[in-house]
Amino acid sequence: MLPDLVQSVFAFVNKLKLFKTHLQKGELAHFPSLLKASAQATGATRKKQTARYATLVETLQENFATRFHDLHVKRPQITFLVDPFNAETDCLKAPLVKDEAVAELEMIELSEDDRLKPVLREGTIEFWKTANREIPQCQTGCAQATLNVWVNIRLELLRVATTEYKPDLRRIVQSKECQKSH
Repeated sequence: MLPDLVQSVFAFVNKLKLFKTHLQKGELAHFPSLLKASAQATGATRKKQTARYATLVETLQENFATRFHDLHVKRPQITFLVDPFNAETDCLKAPLVKDEAVAELEMIELSEDDRLKPVLREGTIEFWKTANREIPQCQTGCAQATLNVWVNIRLELLRVATTEYKPDLRRIVQSKECQKSH
């Protein structure tokens, strides 16, 4: 399910933060191969290497943060889809809903609906099937709009995965200027 994939992205970014911090401190517990290789290096060389790796991990972390910024912005809506009873009441914003004030009031109503809470324990998909019949249209409209975004993304990924396009890698590589590492 898409929320699981989003959670994996956020977890990976948080792991990168941890790795960067550990590398900056010279702690290599998460990097057994680097620990083994650095055992042969002198103190100054080891410190220089770990600082370089920390910089590389930081760059990777920044790239992930930039690339997945939209997911970070949409996280409250994703939380709403997974656990609508514990989502913030102001998580439903335009363009997902037409009237944010009405959506906030309906979120409060939803959070107090004891009939639907057991349905969520059966699963998110089952909950939203039931919610289509039980809760106001605003919420199902919001959920539908959010799901449509994710369905479109998934369709794009499937289209790329199933395409017959075969890139001419030799030509692409030859047209690039290679940079030697420092």
